[in-house]
Amino acid sequence: MILCISFFCGHYSREASRLLLSQAAQMEEMLENGREADALFHVKDMLKEWQERENFLSFFLHHQLTDRVTESLEQLQAALETASQYELSSGMAFLKRSARAIYEQEALMLKNIW
Repeated sequence: MILCISFFCGHYSREASRLLLSQAAQMEEMLENGREADALFHVKDMLKEWQERENFLSFFLHHQLTDRVTESLEQLQAALETASQYELSSGMAFLKRSARAIYEQEALMLKNIW
């Protein structure tokens, strides 16, 4: 039973991480093509979607990890609203690191077992 729950949590966190990274790549493509308005709508959708996933993820992930993703999405939104290139680059890097950390924290790996 515990092993099944562990696999499920690992799968769910991997999918959440993969989705965030995929959405971040889409946003980067929008920004490269000068579609800042589309990127702003996209990050707002990402934040809304994340907040729904975060409720479940917070049952088995450290709140610090889920809070980092929320903070990075909010930072990206603020950067897009103020057209701050520095904050945008910083926020995108922060989002990617945070998304990867979600999966790495819950993945069934030897380093997570011992």
